[in-house]
Amino acid sequence: MADHVSVDEAVGAMIAMLIVLVIFLIYFCFLPAYNGWKRRKQMEEELLDVDPQWETDRYAFQAKWPRNAVRDKKYSRLAACSRTSR
Repeated sequence: MADHVSVDEAVGAMIAMLIVLVIFLIYFCFLPAYNGWKRRKQMEEELLDVDPQWETDRYAFQAKWPRNAVRDKKYSRLAACSRTSR
């Protein structure tokens, strides 16, 4: 039969395996997730810094109607129901 392992050796082996498992999880799971999150956050900040639409001093978006918006049927609110297939 196999020799019995003492409790101290078993606890030492368990602690060693837990340390290896924690290092493995940190290196292969948590670090890539953290780096991806950090990269996305940096790209989002760069996008908001470059985009003049989201400046805090003034809001740059101003929708403009076409010149013939009053006469053209496709800009009329009622035209959506009364369009013809011509």
